[in-house]
Amino acid sequence: MGACFRSRRYCACQTHPAWFYGKNPTGSTKGLATATYNVVGVNGHKAGERDIYTGTVKAYFGSGDSGSMTGKLARHTDTLDFAGVKIDNRNGTFASDAARNREGIKGQFYGQNAAALAGIATRGTESRADDISFGGIKQ
Repeated sequence: MGACFRSRRYCACQTHPAWFYGKNPTGSTKGLATATYNVVGVNGHKAGERDIYTGTVKAYFGSGDSGSMTGKLARHTDTLDFAGVKIDNRNGTFASDAARNREGIKGQFYGQNAAALAGIATRGTESRADDISFGGIKQ
């Protein structure tokens, strides 16, 4: 059984340029060791073009109810910054802290011990053309 990220604007079940889907969402991430993920992201990809976002993201889970993330994905001169993204260790999700990160990042960890992650970034705009979907695996 898979998981579908849902909010008022996004769902993998509707036609939308940015979405993610994953199997086996991680529950609690409390107490997991800090992990680094190799991540790729897409926005308006065209076959044969070198227009994929790539980078690493670090998850600091910690022993409390919340953790944090750092790192960047880059495509040419554009970057998606994970500084200020908070992890909810109670359910294995993460989201931008509006006061510290305006990228509109939301996502979920997947697999045993948060082996992977996936999510979307709205870039803080209402334009769907700005949205980026991303996913990655633990190094």
